[in-house]
Amino acid sequence: MRKTGKASNNIIKIVYILLAIIWVAVSLLFFLVGSNLGSVGKVLYFLPTVVMLVVIVVGIIHLSKDNYKTRDAVVLAVLPWIFIVVEFAVSVSQDASRASIEVFMGSFFQGVITGIVGILIFIVKYTKQDIQENEKLSKILDNMMKAVYAIAAVIWVILSIFLFTRLREPVTGAKIIIYFIPLLVVLAIIGSQIYFLMKEKHTMINALIVTVLGWVLAIIGFMNLSSRDFDSLGVAMFVGYMFPALAVGILGIVVVVLTAMRRKYSK
Repeated sequence: MRKTGKASNNIIKIVYILLAIIWVAVSLLFFLVGSNLGSVGKVLYFLPTVVMLVVIVVGIIHLSKDNYKTRDAVVLAVLPWIFIVVEFAVSVSQDASRASIEVFMGSFFQGVITGIVGILIFIVKYTKQDIQENEKLSKILDNMMKAVYAIAAVIWVILSIFLFTRLREPVTGAKIIIYFIPLLVVLAIIGSQIYFLMKEKHTMINALIVTVLGWVLAIIGFMNLSSRDFDSLGVAMFVGYMFPALAVGILGIVVVVLTAMRRKYSK
């Protein structure tokens, strides 16, 4: 496999340095502005920052030695999203404290930035490879798509349930079962996409299904957001699923990009 060019390595190295500055600066800013964390809370608060700084330093070392690997970009692209999902799940749990919310907010913004930048770096690194069949890189792409689908499923479930408890007009009785039918349907669709990947089916249609469904639900929810008829189960459902659908739609776009790369640079 051809290594990333020297110019690309230098650009990526600069991006890594900027990410390190962002992680340190934003984490300290949130900590100094309003933190009331105890000893354990402080450790948990700065743990994502420390881990990401280690990842960034290792990446810079590999770039300096002209030994930057695809796995370095994969770690940078995936790890921040794992932090976000785990911390969000803890912060919205029934036993959530103010400290857990502070820990989540302390790494949310830089986590999103790093995750997006990591995906872009992965695309650059991957497209620099020779255009030929490469089983190792193909497997990495497949695993990344599975991971994105799994993250989409987790966010879909957590956000759907969380926002259900925050509706202006709570859904009660038998309507609760109806309300959660879309949750199960979308979850089943995401599960089917993971199954297709396991069966080596990499069609663009499969990648577009989740993306289009997410954006359609998000747009419908947005259109119903100003409605005063919150006694209507339909309005409550569309509004309740708007934000989780938006998250799924965004992650679906990531899968579409990865699928296009998989089809273009691998067989």
